[in-house]
Amino acid sequence: MAFREVPVFEVREVLQLWLDGRGLRSIAAVTPPDRKTIRQVVDVAVGLGLDRDGGVGQLDDAFMSLVRAELAPRAGVRRGLGGAQRRGQRLAGGCSPRALPDAATAS
Repeated sequence: MAFREVPVFEVREVLQLWLDGRGLRSIAAVTPPDRKTIRQVVDVAVGLGLDRDGGVGQLDDAFMSLVRAELAPRAGVRRGLGGAQRRGQRLAGGCSPRALPDAATAS
């Protein structure tokens, strides 16, 4: 399944429902994001200081901007060189993975 960026109005709705005392499953039943995405949104918001007893006044535009910034996909994040090596692509620095010196032949 492809990545779908969660719009800010859905993030705000999820957090409003969570602040009202609803659980993740009941939020997932009435909003488009799935339960894993809802958990991620809530975890990010709590990590940024959202308090369940603080009320919806915490969800101002500045706070929502912080949440959205944390949820945004990171451009250029590399997860390792295994895939590049399997496909024979060039690595940073312009050399091919096959052109790298082997540990046994480097001496």
